Amino acid sequence: MWIKKTNFCNLSASAYTDYIDVSAKHLFFYFFESRRDPAKDDIIIWTNRGPGAWATFSMFMENEDVAQDIAVFVALFFENFPFFKGRAFHMAGESYAGRYVPLFAAAVYDQNTALIETGLMPIILPQ
Repeated sequence: MWIKKTNFCNLSASAYTDYIDVSAKHLFFYFFESRRDPAKDDIIIWTNRGPGAWATFSMFMENEDVAQDIAVFVALFFENFPFFKGRAFHMAGESYAGRYVPLFAAAVYDQNTALIETGLMPIILPQ
């Protein structure tokens, strides 16, 4: 990973961009730190899209492995941003995200057992 700090589109918060490799896939992310209290605030992943979305996104979302890919992405994110480890992690979205965010959260939850077994900190998913 080559995480790049950027101020593109937002000068009021620290922002980072990069790709996280999951298997042969390169998942791009854009991360904005909290504007309120980045040293203490929870972490949120926001997603949207669904039917009618642009074709490339639809190809990605129609793959049944995407929930596992997102779970691995989340674990790798926290390994590469250790400052945020141990924070509550929320998954949210709009539109068709209501269909797939629960699947993503379930995959992250299921992955926590494997993280604990390998000595890594689990992802904290608040109830």
